[in-house]
Amino acid sequence: MALTKITHQAIQTENVSIAFNGLPIVKNLTASFPKNKLSVLIGRSGSGKTTLLRSFNRLNECLEGSHTTGKITVTLSDTEHDIYSGTISCEELRRRVGMVFQTPNVLPTSIQNNLIIPLKLALQIQGSEAEARMEHALKQAALWGEVKDRLKSPASHLSGGQQQRLCIARAMVLQPEILLLDEPSASLDFHATRTIEDLLESLSADYTTIVVSHSLAQAQRLADKLYVFSAGELVQTLLKDEVQDSSVMQRTIDSLL
Repeated sequence: MALTKITHQAIQTENVSIAFNGLPIVKNLTASFPKNKLSVLIGRSGSGKTTLLRSFNRLNECLEGSHTTGKITVTLSDTEHDIYSGTISCEELRRRVGMVFQTPNVLPTSIQNNLIIPLKLALQIQGSEAEARMEHALKQAALWGEVKDRLKSPASHLSGGQQQRLCIARAMVLQPEILLLDEPSASLDFHATRTIEDLLESLSADYTTIVVSHSLAQAQRLADKLYVFSAGELVQTLLKDEVQDSSVMQRTIDSLL
């Protein structure tokens, strides 16, 4: 059921468990993720971070053998949606809760078509309006100045960092309210990683941003709220001042070793 309610939480989970072919990946998770903040999920490989992230726009259902129990409430335009109750379609949910993956997955077409095609397919927007939204999204992704003179060039000709920013722009062009990013800098070099981090910090002022990270140092730089996972369970949450406290973070590091 969708309810209109002003809340400071973008996503809330209640007793959420996720399994694949009977194997539990996320276990009985209750947590909340604040609106218009940058939340970072961290933990060892296999701790359930990415599986949880995918549950926020029901992408796990695209994978064979997934089974989710519990309740996930997503707040969009001040309206709460129990996303597994059928009150919001998967298509609408995934448009308004955008996803960016670890490895850049640009479409095998031009830079501009990577944004124009989603607009046409998802929102039936074409022509000058589509071009205006494309330009705006590329500017939001700090990419417009680098590509504005070669929009018809293949997206595959961009560097890895540029391709990842194009993927962020492709999510942004549909005007989501929440951005989910699964280790968005894992395959990038240091310079491209810092560019992505700066971009995420700027976007989090206007968008709820939830990031899975493999790096505690990155989490310490970015997180307004940090969620520490181990073996499918949320074992610790830290607010920004705690994340930036070196002694607190050292204990967190020790707990993950």
